[in-house]
Amino acid sequence: MSNLNLKSVIEKVKSRGYWRLVIEPIDNIPSPFEHSRDAEPILNDALIKLRGWYYPHIPQQNNDHQRINIEDNRLDGYIIMDHFLEAWSYFISGQFVHLLGLREDWFKESGWFEEGHYLKKVEPRTKLDFVGVTLTLTEMFLFANNLINKVNYGGSFRIIITLNNGENRTLTTFDPRRIPMFFNYESSAVTMTAFNAIVTVEELNKSTLELAEKAAVRIFKYFKDFNPPVQVIKDDQIKLIERRL
Repeated sequence: MSNLNLKSVIEKVKSRGYWRLVIEPIDNIPSPFEHSRDAEPILNDALIKLRGWYYPHIPQQNNDHQRINIEDNRLDGYIIMDHFLEAWSYFISGQFVHLLGLREDWFKESGWFEEGHYLKKVEPRTKLDFVGVTLTLTEMFLFANNLINKVNYGGSFRIIITLNNGENRTLTTFDPRRIPMFFNYESSAVTMTAFNAIVTVEELNKSTLELAEKAAVRIFKYFKDFNPPVQVIKDDQIKLIERRL
């Protein structure tokens, strides 16, 4: 995409399902960085490296697929490559906003898989990966914890996480090693709120995985008649932490 820019990436991400994460101070705090360019090493130190694709993706170069831009009041990063679509902004105020496209909505068009691969048969805006929900939310909370320990956010801050364009989806698993869902659990919610609360630094430090687990349960409860298996969620979190996925 030679015309790649933040606006075009955001528009494409929002055209299908996507996660939105906001981390923001609730008090007036000193800016985490004096110049926008100083935000990049902070983010690189905070990002989560537990899977092959880090969370969030920090572009290391500008090309036709990804860019990192220095603006007066923020640092922007964005990428469109195969089924990986992301856009984020880190503001001088300390607010961090991340949009993450649902990968299952882009499998069909992804060059990551060979023709005939089972993931190429997934139609956009029809499925939500059970495991992906747990892993993504866990990465979000781990990243938030890293970030607030890199810079001064004061004693507390707000975290908002939503899953958007979630209507008419069926909960599923794409892992062939797992037992498929017994029933078609469907959601009618356009916007699913996983988390929206003020959190103290101490609380996040002590309860990172627990907060992510509860956020996953909230998402799963949008699927009619589905009883979220808490122990499975916890087991998947441990596998992620121990890199056993």
